[in-house]
Amino acid sequence: MKRKNTNKVKIGNLTVGGDSPILIQSMTNTDTRDSDSTIEQILKLESAGCEIIRCAVPDMQAAEAFGKIKKGIHIPLVADISSCILSEPIDVSRFGVIYAGAQKNMGPAGLM
Repeated sequence: MKRKNTNKVKIGNLTVGGDSPILIQSMTNTDTRDSDSTIEQILKLESAGCEIIRCAVPDMQAAEAFGKIKKGIHIPLVADISSCILSEPIDVSRFGVIYAGAQKNMGPAGLM
């Protein structure tokens, strides 16, 4: 069965989608405000072969922690900032990609 081509998306120096190879991805389960634990977990995931790591960013304190987290790792971070998007300016250079659900903090319930 041929894989369906999707749109290509750049995540750091990597490309996902289209005819790009499938990449190994995972998500942290640490409290991202605890940057030391998050860095430790990301390094373990990286050594296990992950090429992209996804993290939840529940608040601005966690967003600020990514300055330290980014310095400690070498792979792109994909961040779910649904909980704090539009609450304060965020340094987007800390992430490979950021995304958020519009229905949570950017519009009325049910918005898609």
